[in-house]
Amino acid sequence: MFFGGITKKGMSVLFIDEMLIGNVVIALNHVITIKVSVLKIIIYLTTE
Repeated sequence: MFFGGITKKGMSVLFIDEMLIGNVVIALNHVITIKVSVLKIIIYLTTE
């Protein structure tokens, strides 16, 4: 029982860490996408 409790807790901690890392990566991807879009718009407006 004790060992099972430890592994279960360890798994949940790993799962939470993966979720947090995943959310950070997704957020960064959104920020990068927005910045690229803004840059494209600026380049488009300045070249017109």
